[in-house]
Amino acid sequence: MADGDGSRTAAASNADGDAPEPPSCTLPKAATSATLKGAALAVKLSCPKASGNACTGTLALTTKAKFGGHRVALGTHTFSVRAGRSTTVTFTVKASVVAIVRRQHALATTLALKGSAFVSGSLTIKG
Repeated sequence: MADGDGSRTAAASNADGDAPEPPSCTLPKAATSATLKGAALAVKLSCPKASGNACTGTLALTTKAKFGGHRVALGTHTFSVRAGRSTTVTFTVKASVVAIVRRQHALATTLALKGSAFVSGSLTIKG
């Protein structure tokens, strides 16, 4: 879901209305592409200040295209972001993925945040 500022967010639904909803992390608008530096790939995450609680979960990165008949998992990373703060999660990608990015100059991937809420989006890796 897109907010007014262009960032993608997701919030867990609260059916009973008693407990406050857990916070949801966001992928800033700028997180539509990332540059590969050597074998390191950095992705920025932020947690809304209004939530009052830390956002925690797992960030998973996979290719959109299939290689050898399968989507390639580029990595997973656990994260914890305090309310009102941002953090950068750094992936170290395999040499074969680095070679693909260098050869094609870009690689389309799917980025998924799994935690109290689920957020997914597209991320283009540039070489």
